[in-house]
Amino acid sequence: MLRVGEVNPADPKAFDLLILGSPTHGGFPTSDMDGLRKALPALEGVNIAVLDTWTKTTIFGYAASRIARSLERKGRNLVAPPEGFLVLGIHGLQAVLREKLYGVYLYGAWAFPEGTARGDVDFHVILRGPLNDAEKSALSGLHATLAQEHPSLVGEGLDGYYILLDEAHGQTPPRHQLLEGAVDSSWALHRAHIRAGRCIVLYGPDPREVYLAASWAELATALQGELDYVEEHLADYPAY
Repeated sequence: MLRVGEVNPADPKAFDLLILGSPTHGGFPTSDMDGLRKALPALEGVNIAVLDTWTKTTIFGYAASRIARSLERKGRNLVAPPEGFLVLGIHGLQAVLREKLYGVYLYGAWAFPEGTARGDVDFHVILRGPLNDAEKSALSGLHATLAQEHPSLVGEGLDGYYILLDEAHGQTPPRHQLLEGAVDSSWALHRAHIRAGRCIVLYGPDPREVYLAASWAELATALQGELDYVEEHLADYPAY
């Protein structure tokens, strides 16, 4: 994961998947991203996905769509339609949590460009300290507002964990700070996906500074747990 200024336009030729992301400024990507887009070589055989962020709907369009159209005209291989992410949720989190907010990481189907079905929105919010009652109430209200005002983005629901930074650094599944008694039971798998780049950093540092690498033993146990769950609920969820 690199900032635009750190990218040599020739480097992506060696990638299997290139994800380009930019804020939307007046319907356009940033000038740095536009410069990178123009400088990219042919990239034959490289799969490309494009995303943008925005704070409100606009009549001027969005950065991801403009980048995608430009790349398609040059014959680049886009593996999924351009995606947009509303950053109202980030602003809301910042307003509620202030200095407690350390990081926000989106994972799951949203971070796999080759997927089509999005389902719910999986995320981790990393906290510097525990939540008080007022913050819990405000966060519940924020979730409800996002679900009501932006159903196409929220999909089947917000399936996130609010976890303490100290616990995020460890191997033990962290406790959910908003829902008492809940833990991230797929912690090892989530860490592996996130560290492998299957995540979208909405706020905070490189996730490799937060999440420990998962051991093979942890992954084997986690995958067996996933298999057991599927077998137990196959009649309820035939899509499995």
